[in-house]
Amino acid sequence: NPRLGALTLTRRPGLNRVVWGLDYAGPFSANARQSGRNGPLAAPGKYKLVFRSGSVTDTSAFTLMPDPRVVRDGVTAEVMREQLEFNLKLRDLVTDAAGTQLKLDSARVKSAGTDRSRRVAQLDSVFLTPPIRYSKPGLQSHIQYLYSETSGADQKVGKDAVDRYKVLRAQLDDLRKKLAEIMSK
Repeated sequence: NPRLGALTLTRRPGLNRVVWGLDYAGPFSANARQSGRNGPLAAPGKYKLVFRSGSVTDTSAFTLMPDPRVVRDGVTAEVMREQLEFNLKLRDLVTDAAGTQLKLDSARVKSAGTDRSRRVAQLDSVFLTPPIRYSKPGLQSHIQYLYSETSGADQKVGKDAVDRYKVLRAQLDDLRKKLAEIMSK
């Protein structure tokens, strides 16, 4: 479901304003200030706002219309829905990558001084981009780059992006499996 930003309503009586930025929740980040931000934009369509306060519930329906300039360029509502669906999958991949980062950090600490530390360091070298100029990007950077590229414009998601998602998903799943195996021994 789309979210209404980072929203906290007051308990004060009177007029309280709510603004929806037309976005879904963004990916998880270990940085609390970034977590949930920069989510995919909602596609045109019918939405429902449900407001609850105590025992009172009020529901309002509304229609989110596409930008006429985008429609004029030939981008249909169906294309925007497909893009949203793809970007939600990518958002989840970015979230999984952030979770993997936390698990790698923990594994690095837990395996320090053991024979597992070398294998954890190998996974780290595949996942992370080394902190030197012009280094080869790690898996996490590739995932983040694909997410930023497909969420930047209203357009049909290309076959290359779909294929790249499948490769990155498989690589992350493989890395997570290897990490779990290392840490279970």
